[in-house]
Amino acid sequence: MTEAIYVRDVVLVWIPNGSKPADEDFAKGEPWHDLDSAIVHARESVRQDGRLPWIRCDKKFVLSPDDIIAAYPEVKGKG
Repeated sequence: MTEAIYVRDVVLVWIPNGSKPADEDFAKGEPWHDLDSAIVHARESVRQDGRLPWIRCDKKFVLSPDDIIAAYPEVKGKG
């Protein structure tokens, strides 16, 4: 018997500093299969264009760049 794996609807977008993402931004974003991996990637990536990461999860909540920074130590500690 195989165990069911729950896959979350996680989308990462990179938005110019000072802007907030809209639904259409997330429609064109990078899909991720889990929230923890998206947070780690967003926090550890270096962008030369000054854009900041935003993550939407399950179309229910959005993590801002500050939320991602705050969540990173806990998520990184799981690995």
